[in-house]
Amino acid sequence: MNNKIYELVISKLLSEFSSMGGGAVGGVSTPLGTGPKAGSKGENIYKSSKATDKKHRSKRKKKPKVRSVQWYLKNGPSKKIKEVLSYYSGISLSEARTSRIKDFKKSEIISFLNYLKGEVSDDISFSATEKIAGQSMTVGIRPEWKYDKYKRKPVFKNIIYCATKDRLIEKGGNIFDKSFMYSDGTSGLVKRAFKENFRKLKKGEEIVLGMEIVINDKRKPDYIAYHVPFGKEYAAIFSIKPEGSFTRQDANDLSGQYYNKRRRKDSTLEVLLPEDIPLTPEVDISEEVLNEIDELISIVQNLRTGRGGDPDTPVKADVNREVSPRIRSLVKIIFPSSNLNTSSPIEGIAVNMKSGDNTSFFKVPSEEFDKLQSVQSVVYAEFRGNRYSNSIIRAKGFLEQLNNPTTSQSFARNTFKLVKYLNDTETLPLNYRTFFSPSKFKIFCKTLKTGLENSDIDTIASAIDIFSKRLYISQGTETFRSVESEALVQFIEQNNLI
Repeated sequence: MNNKIYELVISKLLSEFSSMGGGAVGGVSTPLGTGPKAGSKGENIYKSSKATDKKHRSKRKKKPKVRSVQWYLKNGPSKKIKEVLSYYSGISLSEARTSRIKDFKKSEIISFLNYLKGEVSDDISFSATEKIAGQSMTVGIRPEWKYDKYKRKPVFKNIIYCATKDRLIEKGGNIFDKSFMYSDGTSGLVKRAFKENFRKLKKGEEIVLGMEIVINDKRKPDYIAYHVPFGKEYAAIFSIKPEGSFTRQDANDLSGQYYNKRRRKDSTLEVLLPEDIPLTPEVDISEEVLNEIDELISIVQNLRTGRGGDPDTPVKADVNREVSPRIRSLVKIIFPSSNLNTSSPIEGIAVNMKSGDNTSFFKVPSEEFDKLQSVQSVVYAEFRGNRYSNSIIRAKGFLEQLNNPTTSQSFARNTFKLVKYLNDTETLPLNYRTFFSPSKFKIFCKTLKTGLENSDIDTIASAIDIFSKRLYISQGTETFRSVESEALVQFIEQNNLI
C-alpha cells in the first residue's frame, strides 16, 4: 500500500471536514409517536423519566452529550482516523510535520551538502543548531483574568501552560488546553521560573516555546550522557512563536537559582537560546569527507524524477535509500561533539533553510545515535507503557516468540534486536547510554539463553530483571561482545527470532 496516498487522502478529508461551518444540525427529531396530537388530548404521551409509573419509565440509557462537528474532528473521529492511518500505513501525521532530507528538492539537498563543505550559496542559506538528547516540552504563555485567592479578586496575569510531547499530540497540538494549565510538563523548575520571573504580557499576546529539558543523567531516560550536575537543569529552546517574542533578556531573567523545599537546596536553571547551541561545519574537512560529499552530490543530481514530472523533485524512496544514511554518517564526522559537554556526541542537527522568503526546518540525526535510539526506544517503551506488567508476564512473550516466531512488534523480538545490536556494535561511543554494563550484558545473555533452551519462565524472568532503568554510561573503550553474547545471537538467528 502506498503510505503517501493514505496520508494525502486522510489529510484532504480532515481538511474538508474542518472547513464545514455551523457545527451541529439545526433540527431535532422526536421519538416516533410523539407530537401535539399523539395522546387523546393532544399531549405528549411520553412521561418524564422520573415518573413513578413503571410503564412510562424509559429503560434506555441517558443519551450522550451531542457536540459540534469541529469538536469531534479535534477529539473524536479524526483522532480515530489518524490511528487507522497509522495502523495501515505505519506513519504518524503528527510526526510527518517535521521535515527530513527526503522531503526536499534536489537543488535544496545539493545546497545543504555544499553547506556541509563550508560553501555559501546566494540562493539558499542554512543555520544549524544542536538537537539535544533531552525531554521535549512545550510552554505556552498568555495573560488571562484569574481569581486570586489571596487578594480575593480577579487579577490579570500570565498563565503558564506546560505539556509533554505525547500529551500535546493527544490534545491536537493545542498548548492552551485547560489541562496544561495545571501541568508541569517535564520540569516543575521551568514552570516555576516562568511563573515567578517572566515579564508580564499585554492583552492579546501569546508566546509558544518548544524546548528540550536536560537534567542529571541519573534521572533521565535519554541515550546520551552530558554529566549535568545534580540540582541543575538546562532548558534548550529550539522553537519560538511568534518569531522574536522571546529574547536574550528573557532567557537571562529566567536563568538562575530557585530554592527547592524538598531538597532544602537551591536548584539551578540555565535557559539556552538557539544561538547558544550552534553547530558550524568544520573548516578543515578531510579530503576523504570532501570526496564523499561530492559523490553524494552526483548521486542526487542523477536521482529519478518523482511524480509530477518536475525534474527537481526526486523519488523519496531513492533519497531514503541512497542519500539519507550517508548524510547521517557525515553529520557524525562533521559535528563530532556537543555544546553541553565536548566529550559527548550530538544527537543530531536541527537545520533552518532559507530560500527567498521561505524558511523550512528539518532534522538530521547522527548515524550512530539514530541506530541506538531506534533499537532501544521500543524496548524502553515496554517498561514505560506497561508499568503494571512484570517479568513473569514478559517472560511468557519470549517463549511465545520462540515457539511461534513472528515479525510483529513485541518486547521479546525487540530485545533480541537489542542483543544483536550491542554484540555487533561491540563498542559504544563515549557517553552513549544503554540498559546494561558490559559485565551485566554478559550475565543477561547467558541467563536468557539458558531460559530459552530449557523453556524456563523463571530463568527468563531472572534475565529480564537484569534490565536497569538507570542507564549505563559507556566509557567508549569497553566491549559488549563476549562468548555469551555471540552464543545468544547464534541461537536467535538459528531460531529465526527476529
